Amino acid sequence: MKKLKKIASVLMLAAAVVFAAGCTKPDEPNNGGNDNGGGNNDVSVTVTTATPSDITATTAVCGAEVTVSEGASLSELGVCWSKLANPTASDNHLSIATWNEPFTCTLTELEPNTVYHVRAYALRNQEYYYGADKSFTTLDNGPIVPEGAVNGFFTINEEGDLVRFSHGNLQYQATTNTWRFALNQYDYIGEDNAHNSLFYSDWIDLFGWGTSGWDCGNDYYRPTDIEYRDEPGPEFGFHYGPSGEYSLIGEYANSDWGVYNAISNGGNQPGMWRTLGANEWNYIVFNRRPESGCRLVKAQVNAVNGLILLPDNWTTETYPFANMNNTIANYEGNVISALDWSMLEDAGCVFLPAAGFRYVSEVRSVNEEGDYWSRDHSNINAAGFFWFKSNTITNGLYAWPRWQGRSVRLVQDVQ
Repeated sequence: MKKLKKIASVLMLAAAVVFAAGCTKPDEPNNGGNDNGGGNNDVSVTVTTATPSDITATTAVCGAEVTVSEGASLSELGVCWSKLANPTASDNHLSIATWNEPFTCTLTELEPNTVYHVRAYALRNQEYYYGADKSFTTLDNGPIVPEGAVNGFFTINEEGDLVRFSHGNLQYQATTNTWRFALNQYDYIGEDNAHNSLFYSDWIDLFGWGTSGWDCGNDYYRPTDIEYRDEPGPEFGFHYGPSGEYSLIGEYANSDWGVYNAISNGGNQPGMWRTLGANEWNYIVFNRRPESGCRLVKAQVNAVNGLILLPDNWTTETYPFANMNNTIANYEGNVISALDWSMLEDAGCVFLPAAGFRYVSEVRSVNEEGDYWSRDHSNINAAGFFWFKSNTITNGLYAWPRWQGRSVRLVQDVQ
């Protein structure tokens, strides 16, 4: 079988501990016909395998106690393990040279949700003595978090469907035609979105609705499009994305940024992400029923104003937030450092920065207001978006002209 890398942290009750090479393969053991040896009738060697403990998905603490006849000595003892019963010292093993005290060691790089067998062994005069076989099962490692995703689940409807959010707002670089997620959840471009053009070599993160770059049959579908017509009547403004009353689904699903585009730090394949629907945004913010009852909180994270969405498994003991679920609270009620945010992110929290919006080529309300597109049209000219600012979170989604530039935060469905 494939050898696992032997790395151990050995805790000895003796005053000094000496590690053997660990990765070397001993001579084929001669067990003398039973678990405790017996090849030398003048020496008694008793090996007792400790019950494995502190088991995780990839590690386990094992050990042994060995006793020998008075005056006798051992050249090596340790533990060996395998997926098969009664492993020997020629299998994966960890060994030490100090033998006259009980010892423990940590097996590492095990496979999740797998049954292993472990035995302690002792070596004297090239003869191996073994303790009893003990088995244990490593824990399930749980779902693997996809590249670019936050490790938190969010219910999006009454049927209990779940999504993960991307690790930052969507960004685009025109000169290389590259899409990526912001490197931190609290990152945003701000006023530099005003430089948006086909020849702008930096990043933008405010987009007209449905501007994935897929030619949907409309004149305006590229992420760099900035067009506006100030005329009254039903033709006010330009249509962006699919013309007419079509959402970013079905035959127009490619107008969804996450469906059509490969996200360079989000798996780098098209079809891995999508935009939330209007009802899904509304459910996450207002209608989820996590056990803790906590869904959201306004905050400043690393000096950036925004909204924290708390995952379904959030517990109030994780962090002492103020004003949870309070839609009229201001940002300053929770001031969170980058270091504390790292811990909250590990717990599955999502931060939506108040990145502002673009009105033609003018960027407004930066670090004051957050505007996030849904995938749903509202009418022939408008689409729905989720909107918040200090002291306000909209109940139900607003609908504004598609040519206005707003933030995009993508999700992945949890299978």
